[in-house]
Amino acid sequence: MKLFKIADLEDVLKILKEQKSEDICEEITIEESLGRILYEDILSDINIPHFDRSTVDGYAVHHKSVNGASEMMPIITKITEKIKMNSIPEKEIKTGESSYIPTGGMMPKGADSVVMMEYTEKLSENDVLIGKTVSPLENVNSTGEDIEKGELVLEAFRKIKAYDMGLLAALGIKNIKVLKKLKIGIISTGDEIIEYYEMPLPGQVRNSNSLSLYGMTERAGAVPYNFGIVKDDEEAVKKALNEALSKCDIVLISGGSSVGERDHTISAVESIPEAEVLVHGIAIKPGKPTIIARSGSKMIFGLPGNPFAVLVIFRTIIEKYINRFSEKEKFVTALFDTNYHKAMGRSEFLPVKLEERDDEVYALPLRVKSSSVAVLAKADGFVIIEKNKEGLYSGEKIKVYEL
Repeated sequence: MKLFKIADLEDVLKILKEQKSEDICEEITIEESLGRILYEDILSDINIPHFDRSTVDGYAVHHKSVNGASEMMPIITKITEKIKMNSIPEKEIKTGESSYIPTGGMMPKGADSVVMMEYTEKLSENDVLIGKTVSPLENVNSTGEDIEKGELVLEAFRKIKAYDMGLLAALGIKNIKVLKKLKIGIISTGDEIIEYYEMPLPGQVRNSNSLSLYGMTERAGAVPYNFGIVKDDEEAVKKALNEALSKCDIVLISGGSSVGERDHTISAVESIPEAEVLVHGIAIKPGKPTIIARSGSKMIFGLPGNPFAVLVIFRTIIEKYINRFSEKEKFVTALFDTNYHKAMGRSEFLPVKLEERDDEVYALPLRVKSSSVAVLAKADGFVIIEKNKEGLYSGEKIKVYEL
């Protein structure tokens, strides 16, 4: 019997980062870009703002003209003009002068600061009292303060967020190049597996993993293709795998990843002439018998049949690969609710339910059996207990990652 050559999770992620993929790009509008992976760096060809502008309503002055001004001893300045939005100031500010300026208005020449309206009192159409000293550039956005011309604003292989779309619009960019969405083939294996819409007989199980993988694939920004259920037959698994590889960039096989008599994923992978098994066995619970292989530029992931293991492997490994390791894990901090013991030597993923008590957030561990699917619907997230820890103690501060 073959034995697993167990790899640490950190090493598995490192191996995946080193895999070269065939990058195919397409050009899309920024309106279509949410969730897509940027293909190339974006450099700004302008300064933002591209002119000095006021951040408040008030009077533009040179700071020296109002040096020493206060509410008790205000200084009178002569009003030269009333600057309008979307217009260029006509007059240059000289010593002892000021110009009314709205928020976002263009600063006139000679002015280097703005006194807020609250600290002024208009005496006439020509004169205003200034009751506050200001510093250079106070209440002013200077040219290029936000973004300088030539600055790298978005790096290649970043997943586009909603605020990135706004940034691209501010730069005047209409179209961007993004990676084409990856096609993900999904295969479920097992003599006991039936379609989710069929009525199970004793010993049969509905196919829930394919639907979970389908949804997680869409959420990750890829395109899922369901290749159905394959019985525990080596030739049938090989045929399904080859068909999926011919049409998809990544193939996910649920079930059959271990080394038992009815586990045929590894032999199916090894039967492909150009395939290379990168990993077979990861030091995590659940998910130990996971297979990772490549065939040319395409990747194959053999997953255990355990529904929680499927979620763990997808969230911590496959989704990272799909998104080019561009996204940071989202988590909330909580206090662990009880003492929990685990064996040393491998990381453990534990589903938890969050509960608020006494102005604190507590994470309650949920018991997971190998075939449990209902527990995942009850969970708010999961905790990762590192391999070198023997567990968690009650009251320990932890990170809870979203499912």
